[in-house]
Amino acid sequence: MNLHANSRTCPRSRLLLCQRVLEEGWTVDRAARAAGCSARTAAKWLRRFRDGDRALLDGSSRPRRSPSRLPQQRLEAIAALRRVRMTASEIAEVLDLPLSTVCLWLKRIGLGKRSRLEPLEPPNRYERRHPGELVHVDIKKLARISIRGAGHRVLGTRQSQYAHRVAGRKTGFTGYEHLHVMIDDYTRIAYAEVLDDLTAACAIAFLRRAVAWFGERGVEVRAVMSDNAPVTSHTPTQQPSASWASSTIASSRTGPAQTARPRG
Repeated sequence: MNLHANSRTCPRSRLLLCQRVLEEGWTVDRAARAAGCSARTAAKWLRRFRDGDRALLDGSSRPRRSPSRLPQQRLEAIAALRRVRMTASEIAEVLDLPLSTVCLWLKRIGLGKRSRLEPLEPPNRYERRHPGELVHVDIKKLARISIRGAGHRVLGTRQSQYAHRVAGRKTGFTGYEHLHVMIDDYTRIAYAEVLDDLTAACAIAFLRRAVAWFGERGVEVRAVMSDNAPVTSHTPTQQPSASWASSTIASSRTGPAQTARPRG
C-alpha cells in the first residue's frame, strides 16, 4: 500500500483510534490527539468504520464526475480510425480534436504505435530430435577475486590490487579467468571448464575435450553453434585439415538474425 507522504495515520493506527472511541470510551478529541491528527480526521475514520469499512485504506482521489472527459463514442471513433492506419494528426483533423488529446488516448488504449496494429509474430523456436544433433559453445569472462580480498566495488578501496612488472610492463596478479561451456540442445547436458586463457588454442583444446566427454556418454556431436567471437571462429570444425571433426561436425555462428532459443 502506498500511503500519502504527509499522512499522520496508517490503517493500523486508524483501527486503534476507532477501537479506543467505540470500545474503550475515549472521546473523539482525545483519540485524535493520541493519533496525531485532527478531530475532523478522526471523525471521518470513525464514520467509515461504522459504515463497515474494516480496511481503513486511503480512498481514491479520482473525481466522481469528469464533465470534460472525452465521450465514449469519440474514443471508439479514435480506435476505429487508428485501425485503418491513420496517423494521430489525421485523426485529430477528421474528428476536430486537439492533437495532444488524440495522442493521449491512443497511448491509453494501447495503439500509440502503428506497429501495435499488426498481430504478434509466433515464437521462433526449434527443437532438436536427437542428442548431439546440435551443441552450443559459449565463453564467459570472469574477474578473479584477489588473495587480498574483495575489490573497490565491495569495500570502496583498492588495497587488494597489486601488480608486478614482466618485460618492463606492469601486469596484474589477479586478472581474469574464462568459463568455457558446451550445452547439448536436446538434453541440456552441459560440460564446462574454467581456463586461464582466451585464445584459439584454448578453445580448440576445450572443444576436443568436450566432444570426447560427450562421446564417453554415448552422445555423438554433429553440429556446433557458437557466437561471433574471434576465438570461436578458428575452431577445428572450420579447418578441413582437422580430420577428427571436419568429417562429422558442422559449425555455425549466430548472427543478428539467428539466435539460439530454448525449446518450448
